[in-house]
Amino acid sequence: MIMKKLILLIAGISFVPVYSQVGINTGNPTGIFHVDGAKDNAVTGIPTLTQQANDFVVTSNGSIGIGTVSPNASAI
Repeated sequence: MIMKKLILLIAGISFVPVYSQVGINTGNPTGIFHVDGAKDNAVTGIPTLTQQANDFVVTSNGSIGIGTVSPNASAI
């Protein structure tokens, strides 16, 4: 009986959605996928315009930003 409850608990936990962000060369990704080309973004806060110039970001709604971390148009 305990084994059955344990299996149900593990199965229930494994189906919980996980939201994560991937950052390459940055410890503070601003989208679901963020590449900092020059490794010059700060660890906290929003990057400056100079730091954003070499960034590539994909947001959760499908927008792609090259040279900006807050794109406003969808690529789809």
